[in-house]
Amino acid sequence: MAIPDEKSVKKILENVLYPGFPKSVVEYGFVKKLACGKDCVKILLEIPSAADEVEEQLLLEISRRMSAAGIDSQSLEIRRPPKA
Repeated sequence: MAIPDEKSVKKILENVLYPGFPKSVVEYGFVKKLACGKDCVKILLEIPSAADEVEEQLLLEISRRMSAAGIDSQSLEIRRPPKA
């Protein structure tokens, strides 16, 4: 695959729904940084949930969608509030 650009990666992320809600991580504004290089795509999400399950589900779904698009090298960071 050619080197992905931010527009194509953002389009992939538009199909990743925030767990338990009807909108994507893009629609909710959770994508804070997105960088595409020749070796890796880097994504930073900031989410409102402190639940491990939400983070795990997002990691799996984003990785699955990126791999399906031929983007196998990715760095995904999810920031969330501290647990109470």
